[in-house]
Parts: sequence; structure tokens; C-alpha cells
Amino acid sequence: MNGISHIRPAIVNIITDDSKTLGFILADGRAIHVPVGYFPSVAALTLEERSHWTVMDDELFTFAACDDIFHLEQVLGKESCYAYRFADVA
Repeated sequence: MNGISHIRPAIVNIITDDSKTLGFILADGRAIHVPVGYFPSVAALTLEERSHWTVMDDELFTFAACDDIFHLEQVLGKESCYAYRFADVA
């Protein structure tokens, strides 16, 4: 099989140095950039607050100043499948 359909994506870095985009570097070498406007709670954070991110289980990510937990699928366009808040999992 050709392509990347058999590779499980894993976040290794989040690039937050641009006020208009979020960048994701994946373990397999892919880089994905999305408009931060797709994530209103992240867009409300300052660039400094965005620099304090955490990746969990290779596919989930959050920011210290944000109550939302995001899944990589939300970046890839399947946001209706994943919506978490710390209040939901606590």
C-alpha cells in the first residue's frame, strides 16, 4: 500500500509563534498548519499562553491557560468526533 493511510499520526511539536496559525509537526515528518480561528478558545490566548502546550498520548493536546482538550482529528477535519473539556474528564 502506498501513501500514509497505514501510519498513525503522532504530534511531536506544536508551533505557536504566529498569531494567525497553529502548526503541528508529526512524528512521521508531516507538518500541518491551520488557522487558529478554527479553535476559538486557543485564538483567545496570547502568544505567550499558547507557548505552554502539552501533548498527551501523541494525539491529544491542550494549553495551560485553556480548559479545552483537543484531538489531532480536530486539526485534520473530524472535529465533530472529538470535543473534550477538563470539566468533562475530571
